[in-house]
Amino acid sequence: SFDEDGKEQLGLLKSRVTRMYQLLEGILRYSRIGRGQEEKEVLDLNGLVSEVISALLPVEGFKISIIGDLPPIFADKTKIYQVFQNIISNAIKYNDKPVGEVKIWCETNEENGLHYFTIEDNGKGIPEEDFERVFKIFQTLEADKNSAENTGVGLTLVQKIIKKYGGKI
Repeated sequence: SFDEDGKEQLGLLKSRVTRMYQLLEGILRYSRIGRGQEEKEVLDLNGLVSEVISALLPVEGFKISIIGDLPPIFADKTKIYQVFQNIISNAIKYNDKPVGEVKIWCETNEENGLHYFTIEDNGKGIPEEDFERVFKIFQTLEADKNSAENTGVGLTLVQKIIKKYGGKI
């Protein structure tokens, strides 16, 4: 049996092991992008983004809405799922408002046929001086470096996937 200090130390150990596991998983996901066989298909983004939202289980009072219809795209479902999952989960996790809100929409440039996706939230945002840094692996903006949820891999993964498809974030 543990006293209070022992229980606290065990909890700290558990959270650090969880963080290490998540870091390793993130590194593996990052290293796999661009390797191996992709299963590209025409994706219904309205359905895929709805799946992501359902899986993330936003807290009560948090509103996520898709404005208009998202276009179908030809891509690997797992990779595009990861893009939306990472961005939307960050919008939920780092929101500092009593009522969180995320809006997702797409505009298509008819001249060049490119899609411009926007995922906008009412959270605290990212300071302009950190715009480049948030896409570097293992970089986080949160002060709590011990949090098991902050691996600094998510946005790096998103950027790599988007660049792989010829886009930019």
